[in-house]
Parts: sequence; structure tokens; C-alpha cells
Amino acid sequence: AERSRCLQAGVSFASETVFSHTSKLDLMAAAKRVGFAVVLLVVCVEAGLGLDQAMRKVADEMVATSPVLAHEFGICNMQIQMGRTREDVFRELGARNGVEDLKTLASVIIQTDKFGSSIAKALRVQSDAMRTQRRQIAEEKAAKTAVKLIFPLVIFIFPGIFVVLVGPAAITMVNEMLPAFQK
Repeated sequence: AERSRCLQAGVSFASETVFSHTSKLDLMAAAKRVGFAVVLLVVCVEAGLGLDQAMRKVADEMVATSPVLAHEFGICNMQIQMGRTREDVFRELGARNGVEDLKTLASVIIQTDKFGSSIAKALRVQSDAMRTQRRQIAEEKAAKTAVKLIFPLVIFIFPGIFVVLVGPAAITMVNEMLPAFQK
């Protein structure tokens, strides 16, 4: 009985660890796709759809590329259809998954809904801000890559180039100088 409990605890711990790791990977993948979802929201809202219809359309379109994000938008749609307020639904969306971009998107939608401003303009500004942030992150990674390449270049590439370029000249110098030293 004790052995069975230990085995059960071990299996429970292992499955919890695996599932939490895969859910973290899913959330990281979803975090990378939030920008695309916001762009789709902008396109749908500017085309004349309401926010609820636009979210439904984005959820349908994102199923193939980001099922986690599509599921999150689907949950939001379902909760809104069941009568919950947008503020509660979007606040819960931001808190439920821990993705920072979804939190900011939720707060933008909540503020836009509260103040009655144009959702299309707010989403457009949010989309531009997210695009700028992604570009800055990519530039930062590119700058770090140059620094990371210095050591492999110095250790592996430069010695080979040095041998290829200086080797023939060194052989010629040795062949010319060797008879002079033998006398």
C-alpha cells in the first residue's frame, strides 16, 4: 500500500511537471502570436465588425497558428455571451494566463470601453506599440549576436585565415633565409 502511494505520488508529480512545462511553452508561443491577433482584431474592427464579432473571427482564424490564444479568445466570447461585463471578462483574460501583451490589450479594451473612445483607434495604437516593441527586441537580440560571435571567430576562424594568408609567405621566407643561416 505504501509503495502504491509512493508510485502514485511520483506519477502525479511527474505529470504535473510535464503539463506545467508544456503549458508554459504554449503560453510562450501564444505570447509571440498576440501581436498578430491584435492586427487581425484591428482589421476586423475597421472593416465594420463589432468587438465581440471580431474576437470570434480572430479566435476562428488563430486556431491553426495558436490554439491557446484562440481558446482564450473563445472563452472571452463565451463569457460575454453569457452576460458577463466586458470589463470583468477582459480583466480575467489578463490575469488568467500571465502573458504581458494580453494584460495590456485587456487594459486598453477596458479603458476604451469605459471612456467610450474608438475601439479601432485604440487597437491600432496598441498594434503599433506591440510592433515597435517586437522590433526593438529583435534589434537587441541582433546586437547581442554580434558580441556572441566574437569568441568563435577569434578561436576558430582567424587562425585558419592566418595560416592560409601567412603560411605561403612564411614558407618562402624560410626557404630564402635558411641558406643564409647555413653559411
